Amino acid sequence: MNDIVDLFLQLTDKFPSLEILLDVPDRTLGGSVWSLDVLTPGHHLAVMWSVTKGFGIAFRDEHLYGEGADEVYKTVDETYERCSQILNGWLQ
Repeated sequence: MNDIVDLFLQLTDKFPSLEILLDVPDRTLGGSVWSLDVLTPGHHLAVMWSVTKGFGIAFRDEHLYGEGADEVYKTVDETYERCSQILNGWLQ
């Protein structure tokens, strides 16, 4: 298991009612970036991960595709804490 799978499992455990999707890169096409999408009513949290770069989180409502991450984290623990904070804020 890698870090983003660990994050996926932690988030699905904490937020079982949310739609959380994990996208595995196609290695036959040279893909190395994993993505995780959390969909809430009115919001979208996107997490990108690679072994070499760590985690990037995009969550601003005005975020445009291709802009890059709003925040960057190295560890799964930091990323989990920040994602939980954002999601708890949205769900209140």
